[in-house]
Amino acid sequence: MIKKFNTTLLISALCLCTALNAYAAAPVCPLQGTSTQVKAADLVKNPEAYLNKNVKITGIFDKFVTIGLDYKPAFRDSKDYISFLIRKDEIQGHIIPMSELKILISRKTAEKQLAKIESGDKIEIEGKMFSAALGDPWVEACKVTIIAKKEKKDDKVKTGAACKINP
Repeated sequence: MIKKFNTTLLISALCLCTALNAYAAAPVCPLQGTSTQVKAADLVKNPEAYLNKNVKITGIFDKFVTIGLDYKPAFRDSKDYISFLIRKDEIQGHIIPMSELKILISRKTAEKQLAKIESGDKIEIEGKMFSAALGDPWVEACKVTIIAKKEKKDDKVKTGAACKINP
């Protein structure tokens, strides 16, 4: 009796795990339908409102990270995906990444679309919000467009009247 119960329990658990992983790992690209323009801060404030919807977000690219990869409730395999952060736009004077917004993109797509991206570039992300695990929005990016490149600072040394030297 115990052996039969354990076998049944094991088979049930395996079926459930397989079903959950198959659902969570299902790719969402290419997108079907239109995308809703949404501010990243609004997505973070109310992720449930955008769950399973196509979204379009504009932001400043910060960096590539591994945040959110391989987390079972919103599974994307780190072998196939990379994640990246955009900056909080409501903060001025400091660079603060919006780590509560999980943006994941397939490595193949990233290699094609983000090969020349730099920290500080303004981008538009189009994707699907596929999970609200941990109360955070999880977006799979299908298309990332660089809208504007980061302004380069003039590193030249100023000379003449523009340069004041205190005695």
